[in-house]
Amino acid sequence: MPLQAEDYLWPIFEGSNFGEKMPVDEKHIGEDFYTIIRNSDTGKIAMLCNSYNFTGLEQVLVGHPSVLSKVKSITRDFSALY
Repeated sequence: MPLQAEDYLWPIFEGSNFGEKMPVDEKHIGEDFYTIIRNSDTGKIAMLCNSYNFTGLEQVLVGHPSVLSKVKSITRDFSALY
C-alpha cells in the first residue's frame, strides 16, 4: 500500500507563510531527509516535511487550495529529487 500524506511527519505547515515565489530544497538532518518550502520574499519557512517523495508532498499541497492559489512560481536547485 502506498504511503498517504498523513504518514509523513509535518513539523511545519504554515499556510500564512506561502507567497508568490516559493523555492523548494532538500536538507539532510541527522539520518533524515527533509523537504523545505520557503517564501522567497519573507524568508519564512512555509513547509518542512521529513520526506522528499513528490506524491506525499503533492497530496498535502493539493489539500490546501487556498495556499496554492497564492503561489505564482516554484524554483528548485539542480537536485533530481524534485
